[in-house]
Amino acid sequence: MKNRRLEEQLARLLSGGTWIACAIIGAGLAAMLGLPAAGARLGAGLVTAGVVIFVLLPALRVAWMLIAFARARAYRFAAVAGLVLVAIAAGFAVGVS
Repeated sequence: MKNRRLEEQLARLLSGGTWIACAIIGAGLAAMLGLPAAGARLGAGLVTAGVVIFVLLPALRVAWMLIAFARARAYRFAAVAGLVLVAIAAGFAVGVS
């Protein structure tokens, strides 16, 4: 895979994910401000979902790179990306427990 193409794909992933997360958070804030108690709960859930998307974006980037490197038969880079994903997953597991 060409480096330029991978960079463009990653830029679209991060940019699109950021816009989606911002839109979800904005909808959640609007629901919290404009609706009664049930809307506040819905709004809080939407804000949480937007924040989760922000947190997942770096892991999605690494996963995308792992797939791209594996398809390009750049197995050393794919292995490094896999190790980074394992480290992210381990950190998540420690943080949740």
